[in-house]
Amino acid sequence: MSWAGEITGLEGQPNFRYLGGYQTSDGRTLHTGLIFRSGELPRMPDADLDPF
Repeated sequence: MSWAGEITGLEGQPNFRYLGGYQTSDGRTLHTGLIFRSGELPRMPDADLDPF
C-alpha cells in the first residue's frame, strides 16, 4: 500500500483515499496518513483495517 492519494488493495473500499499533503487555507499542510475518506466506511471489512 502506498500513500499516494487513492489507496488500493482494500477489498471493501474501492474509492478509499487519504487527504494528506493538501495545503490548508492558512498555508499549513495536512499530515500524510491521518485523514481518510470513503463513501462506505461502515462497510469496511475487518481485513481492510489491518494496515491502519
